[in-house]
Amino acid sequence: MKISFFKTGKPKAFNYQPLYYDERKEELENIKKQIQGNSEDDVVERIRLNIHRSWRERYDRRRGKGAVSGARLIIYLIILGLLIYLIFFAKFF
Repeated sequence: MKISFFKTGKPKAFNYQPLYYDERKEELENIKKQIQGNSEDDVVERIRLNIHRSWRERYDRRRGKGAVSGARLIIYLIILGLLIYLIFFAKFF
């Protein structure tokens, strides 16, 4: 790679060409899927959506608990701060 101070390099063009593409075969596969109706792909898609929905529900439940956990953390930090103050700075011991 040559470094130059006055000229900038030209960006390379994107030239993607799929190796194997048969438009007629793809049309036939689409027609077969429409005729079959409830194919294996639909079952796989339904399972994928169910898994996604369950993950989303679990995330939402944990997110709700996160607010309680955050408040609990703040309370613990306040108690810890009070204990440190009493041990190191209070003059009653």
